[in-house]
This record gives sequence, C-alpha cells and structure tokens, in this order.
Amino acid sequence: MAEIRILETEEQLIRSVQVFRQAMFGLPSAGPINSEWVSRLLQPNRVYGAYEGEELVGTANSFLGTLRLPGGEEVSHAAVTHVGVSPTHVRRGVVSGLLRQQLSDLHQQGVVLASLRASQGQVYQRFGYGIASASLSIEIDKTVGGLAFPATHSATIRLLDAAQAWPVLQQIYQRHPPERAGTLSRWPQWWAFQALRQGTAAGNFYVAVLGKEGEETAFVRYHAKAEENWLFSQTRTLVVDDLVAARPEDYRALLSFLLSLDVTQRVHFSSRALDDVLPLLANNPRALTLGPVRDETWLRIIDVQAALNARRYQPAEPVVVQINDPLIASNTQRLQLSETGAAPTQQPAELTLSITELSTLLLGGTKAWQLAHAARLDEHTEGAIARFDRLTETDTLPYSGIYF
Repeated sequence: MAEIRILETEEQLIRSVQVFRQAMFGLPSAGPINSEWVSRLLQPNRVYGAYEGEELVGTANSFLGTLRLPGGEEVSHAAVTHVGVSPTHVRRGVVSGLLRQQLSDLHQQGVVLASLRASQGQVYQRFGYGIASASLSIEIDKTVGGLAFPATHSATIRLLDAAQAWPVLQQIYQRHPPERAGTLSRWPQWWAFQALRQGTAAGNFYVAVLGKEGEETAFVRYHAKAEENWLFSQTRTLVVDDLVAARPEDYRALLSFLLSLDVTQRVHFSSRALDDVLPLLANNPRALTLGPVRDETWLRIIDVQAALNARRYQPAEPVVVQINDPLIASNTQRLQLSETGAAPTQQPAELTLSITELSTLLLGGTKAWQLAHAARLDEHTEGAIARFDRLTETDTLPYSGIYF
C-alpha cells in the first residue's frame, strides 16, 4: 500500500506535476515545469503524493474556493485536480489511497463540497462523486440561409491585448459573476494557468470587453481554429474560449459582435449550459449544431447538513431522506428535508440514497425520478420522490463553464 503524504518541497512538487503529466500523456504542453511554475500554479499544502518506498508514484491536488448553490449562496469548495498515477504503478490502489486521504482531510478542514472534471467516467462514483452538471458545444454556421439574430442594444466593445488583459478580466468576473448554481469562484492559480496555456499555445488569441474603461461588465476570449491554409479555407472557424456575461443584454451584445466578424464562416462555443438561450436567438435554428453533451461538474458533498441547508428549496411537503456515506461517517444520517432546510429526524425514511446520488441531485440538474428509474435510489413511501423533486426544483440548469 502506498504511503500518502502532503508534498512541501519544491523538488517534490515539481516531481508531482511530472508524474501527473506522464499519466495524462495526451495533454498539451504546459511549458517547463520549474520553481516558477510551482509558485504560480499551486496552492501551498494541497498537493498529495503517493510513495512506494522513496518513489513518488501518484499525486492529487485541489484548489480552495467557493461554489454557488441554488438560491445564490456560496459555500466552501475544493476543486480537485491533477489526479494521476505513474504508468508503471496503475491498478495498485494508489488513486484510492489518494482520494480517501484527501476526502478525510477536506472534511477535517470544514470544506463543504468538492468537485472535479473526470478523465475517466468509471472511477469517481466509488468515492461519492456524482455528475451534477453537464455542458454542450454549440456551433453556428453563418453560411446557412436565413440566419439572423436580433439587433443588440448600443454597446461599447473594445479589444484588449490578450496577453495583458488578465487583470481586467478578473475584475469583471469579480464584479459580475455568473448567477447559475454550479458557478465556481476563479482562484488566482486558475487565472494564472489560463495565461500560461495561452502563452504556450500556437496561434493568436483575442479579448473583447463590453463597457467603458473601468466600467466593463462582460468579456469574451476567442481564437481562430488552426487550419493548414486558413486564408483560403471555406470553414474558417472562430472558437470561443471563455464568455462571461451575467446580464442577458450583455450576452446578446457579445454574440452580435462575434457574428459581425465577417472573415469567419463558423462560430464555435465549446461549452455552454444545456438550457442556454443561444438556439432561441437564431431565426433559423438549423444553422446551429448542438452537442456533443459532456459531463462537467462531478460533485462530492463533504458536509451533508451544511450543503443541504445552504441551498434554496421550493414550497412543498417535507420528505424524510436516509443518506449513506461509506467514506465520511458523519454524513450517514436521516434528515427531514423541507422548504426551510434539512434537520435530523427519527421518523421512518421515505427515500434512501447514497452520497453519490445526493451529490448528483444537489444542484438541480438531475431529478430524483430519473435516478429512481435508473434503480439508483429507493422510495419507501409512495409520492416521496415527487415531493423531493418539488422541493429541489430550480429555474435554470446548473453550469460552471470552466475546466481545471
């Protein structure tokens, strides 16, 4: 069994990044892994190493921040990432040891939620993670006849130097963050990594912001899809890397700007919410290609009562839920869920579900009836599933929009 330790020295941290990138060997280059990389892109005392003897054979990392729940409240959150095992030490329980230790420590630290982006879909449910949000790609073919979007309001749009724009983009995000459940705070190292990826990638990148200097309310980052002969291509594509526009009118303004760039034939959004309004804005929706849909937020509740009491509920009759968590014993409890929150109870359970299923349901992107039809929860009282779904109903689907 591998020994799990918190990595502290610069040498250990550099080696952990190398091990992760050996495991995820298809990732694009992130530049030289050196002391500057470590100091800019890692939070102290959050990187775990798995050792067999003196050899580092696996690693896991996280970044602290917040996650927005239905109703708008933000709770403490760990963005779990850089989970990898050396190719010479796979299938030896290394990931299991790393994730179990990380969950135990997050619980001791009082963190309410953790989430990750999964490279493999069969691994993380064993540790209580469930798919709580999804995203889809949208591509607009500007050459299709009848494509038209509503005229936008008069707006000031400016281009910034993409390499120098990061402080402005961070300020916009802090002043006008998205309001959807699932929204993450963007920690400093996340921004630093976006700058690094942009700086080491081929091609040119562009940034447009909405609003006068110092009063910006939205932004979009974009680049041209690489092609062997872009100038003569019949499918020149603009790829949207990041679009932040909390107000609908700002979203429409930035979309209008992107579509006005006549040199391109297509505009590609790699990640939008499943209920994004973009398809409804087009006069000819057949000019849009939707999908594929991808799992986005794999969520793990660390503190059940804190998570359930931080989100908003709809008026409905209460339901008694038995929650089972094999890894965090204090989460195994029976709670009465009502429009005022969650409270311990000795009443008979009307629903029984695991921490994985509860994590899947927390943000409102999946309904309890869906899990029931998939035989992933048990209803003991007829009508309990319907009450649970009425209580946890949300106006919009959860969405984060970032990867880490």
